[in-house]
Amino acid sequence: MMRVKSTEEQLKRTLSTWEDTDFKPLYVGATQHPQERSLQHQDRFRNYTDLVMIEAPTDNNSGYTLVVTLVVRNCLSSN
Repeated sequence: MMRVKSTEEQLKRTLSTWEDTDFKPLYVGATQHPQERSLQHQDRFRNYTDLVMIEAPTDNNSGYTLVVTLVVRNCLSSN
């Protein structure tokens, strides 16, 4: 899990530099249940019109998947 956490922190630092781009990170986290996380995100961010979710296994042994949810800033709904 230590390796997963360091990967997660490194990705958070990288995404924090994206403030001036078209994509804004909404969530970064590691989970053992990416399908469940996807459903939670669809519900939590349902007011956004364009979400991009990136899911990638952290390594072959941990069982964790790194999940990143991005939203295209110019496509936010007004609701």
